[in-house]
Amino acid sequence: MNMKKLPLGVSDFDQIVRGDYYFIDNSRFIKNLEDICSYSIMTRPRGMGKTTFASMLMSYYDIAKKDKFDELFGNLWIGRNPTEQANRYLIFSLDFSQVSADPADPSSLKDNFFAYLMERIKDFLVKYGPFYSDKDRQWALSAVSSHDAIFRLSAVSNSVGLRLFLFIDEYDIFTNMVLSEKKVAKEGVSKKGDSCRTERTRTLNNISFFFNVCKGVFYRSFLIGVCPVAYDDCFYCGFEIYQPLSLWLTLNSMLGVSDDDLRKMITYYRDECAINRPEEGIEAEIIQIRQRCGGYCFSRRCYGKEPPVYNLSMVLQYLSKLIGAPQATGDAAEDDNVYLNAINIEQLLNYDEDDRQRRTRIIRDICDKGLTSDNKVWAMFSSSQAGKHDYFKSMLFYMGALTFGGVDENEGRILVAPNMAMEELFQSFVYRAKTVMMTDSTDSSNSKQERNGQN
Repeated sequence: MNMKKLPLGVSDFDQIVRGDYYFIDNSRFIKNLEDICSYSIMTRPRGMGKTTFASMLMSYYDIAKKDKFDELFGNLWIGRNPTEQANRYLIFSLDFSQVSADPADPSSLKDNFFAYLMERIKDFLVKYGPFYSDKDRQWALSAVSSHDAIFRLSAVSNSVGLRLFLFIDEYDIFTNMVLSEKKVAKEGVSKKGDSCRTERTRTLNNISFFFNVCKGVFYRSFLIGVCPVAYDDCFYCGFEIYQPLSLWLTLNSMLGVSDDDLRKMITYYRDECAINRPEEGIEAEIIQIRQRCGGYCFSRRCYGKEPPVYNLSMVLQYLSKLIGAPQATGDAAEDDNVYLNAINIEQLLNYDEDDRQRRTRIIRDICDKGLTSDNKVWAMFSSSQAGKHDYFKSMLFYMGALTFGGVDENEGRILVAPNMAMEELFQSFVYRAKTVMMTDSTDSSNSKQERNGQN
């Protein structure tokens, strides 16, 4: 039997199973999700395996894959313990990262969103063609708006007595628009900035109303992203039915890599003679990986009671270097997730220039003290709140730059950098802040000297 491949860059569940990739079995959490709610939002930092998990859910619930259940799930926990809802739904999936917008034309997002939605409905009707008549398909594809399209999809599905399950990947991606708008207005184009902000607010309200329509159409929904945001300020328009699951005790290790899973993975590749470092035991390797890729605790009540969770993408990259080059230390295991976190933190710092120093001091305190504290990590907040100072630490938490590290004497949440990669990221911001201050000080001194010389 060939050694299983590491699924680097592979997030399609069917491809992982059929392509003989190594798969960490987290299918037991499917039953947990069914017991909690029907409409859920699950957020985790980049690289924790959200897309792969959602792909597994889609295959599990897809009525079109009923005859492939044993092939896909026979070796997994859920295959031995299936629920009654297995293979009961028509799956409608969206990926909001596929919806582009022209920065110069904020209204283009609305048009592109509708075009993308219609393409997905077309793909849906092709996939589930045997369930629909030609007349129903043509009528569904003649929609004139996003809301009309969803209504028609619901009507034709109800006519055949089948239930729809909605999946949305990167559901929170439009929040980046909100975070970038303030900076635009600060750069001397206030009128244009205000106009863009108003237009994009209308567009985001349109997307919010899309969720309001969805709640009466889809029997179940599963949304995944990085930050638990709602696209409105008052938590209405459909979001009130969604349960944010990010901080749930029983789901702490649902995504990412647990200690036990990491030990099994390392043991497997050592037994396959792919990891040839006999002088180091499994525990020593786990300590190294924890320093670079681990340390995550997503539920305050899990701290000190469960081992930390590891970033899946970073673990895979670490192991790939270990397998490919036994002498490698894995120090370069961090991937683009760290780079993207740096961009997002910079975006948060720039959101309100007047508040940048206060936020920079938080990052400096984290570097100096190794921790920070907050009275609350918000379970959910609106898109307009995401850039405000009161939510800064929560945003860092959901991005994976901070994680739970205990409770202080005042019952506040202690937040710490989970690993060396994030510590180095914070240190880079402090260094850059000092460099900017020194440059500004030098420029100010030179200007003063020039003025004195002129006098």
